[in-house]
Amino acid sequence: MGGGAPDGSANAQAPAKTPASPPGPSVVETLYEHHSKGTAADGKIYRGNKGTLVMLGRNGRPYPVGADGCRIVNNEIPPGFDRELWRVMSPGDKRDARRAAGLNVKVVRPPTVEKAVWDALDEEAGIPTCLRGGDG
Repeated sequence: MGGGAPDGSANAQAPAKTPASPPGPSVVETLYEHHSKGTAADGKIYRGNKGTLVMLGRNGRPYPVGADGCRIVNNEIPPGFDRELWRVMSPGDKRDARRAAGLNVKVVRPPTVEKAVWDALDEEAGIPTCLRGGDG
């Protein structure tokens, strides 16, 4: 009952392992050519160096796009949300949609011009922050 082969012989060899084949190309690699094969502003979607989808601008430089060909910009639209619907939503509905998607909903508003002007004048006059009036 020692550790032999299943047929009872003690010197049977283990089955030979076949070398693992390298993984095949990804879907993006098979559907889209590399952007170096395109021409400036040809309107086609290509694969970027990192495997992302890109299009070529008028200057020939790649910029990121979605599968629909729309430029991807850093904005507050939740992923997968329809752009046209987002455009007509009220600010409160947009906030609720961002909150439901788990995105940061804090909106930083710039200070009013009046406060910024007074702060600049106080700094120029050398008044310390702790002695300034208001909430600043």
